[in-house]
Amino acid sequence: METMYQVHIKEGINAEVRNYESLTMANRYVFEKASEMGLQYGIDQDGWAFAHTGDDYSPARTEIFIFQII
Repeated sequence: METMYQVHIKEGINAEVRNYESLTMANRYVFEKASEMGLQYGIDQDGWAFAHTGDDYSPARTEIFIFQII
């Protein structure tokens, strides 16, 4: 079975999921989409990209994160 990576974009109650074959491809998409949406973004100590609207944790917060699917 092949490892896949899912990028989740959560905007309030709306969500979108995109599948990628590598973490590099998923990270690249997170950075591109975050830049396009004007979000804060970075990479964690394990090399996984993330993005969000800021430090507020309201239900309307926009987030982009990656899941690994094995």
